[in-house]
Amino acid sequence: MKSQSLIVRPHKVKDIPLKFAKECAIQIKNFLQTNGISVKDLKGTSAYRINVINQLCGLKKGDNFLVFGHGNPDYIRVGANSPVFTIEDTVNTFEKICYFLSCCTARGIGQQAIKDGALAFIGFKDDFSVPFRYKEEMIEACLSGMKKFFLGQCTIREIEKIMDISFYENENKISKKGDFIYAALFAYNRNSLSVMIH
Repeated sequence: MKSQSLIVRPHKVKDIPLKFAKECAIQIKNFLQTNGISVKDLKGTSAYRINVINQLCGLKKGDNFLVFGHGNPDYIRVGANSPVFTIEDTVNTFEKICYFLSCCTARGIGQQAIKDGALAFIGFKDDFSVPFRYKEEMIEACLSGMKKFFLGQCTIREIEKIMDISFYENENKISKKGDFIYAALFAYNRNSLSVMIH
């Protein structure tokens, strides 16, 4: 039986980082559904903390919990509203695979999720830089490892290497065009990437 995925994401947003997070979430949702993986998509008014926890508790061992939004070590939110997930909620990640595309969540939430029995946590330790240009390349770099994992083409342990290579290749390609500031954003995000395994 294929795994299930719970996606928590922004819906109607104006700020650039949340628009980027929303686009990433939509792309991975479409990818999962195309490949026969069941997806529960919480966005807008359905993306509130109690509902997120209830849906997360309904997942089985090895299922996926993907959150896209603004983060810090202690919480993540998907809009101007209250946090949708906090460090106190990580007990609910037991035996789940977590992917958080947000700033800084690997430092707090990610570490605590692993202590609480999450199978893996993929996220970023520092601020996440969103490019105005090369957005599609950044989305692909961010989702590259998870896509291969969902297709059974790599293990959890190999996700970091795949993402690292994707960030690096895009950094080099963009540097060759002379867009050094944008290339630096790929390098920065690459250095911030963190994959933790229980």
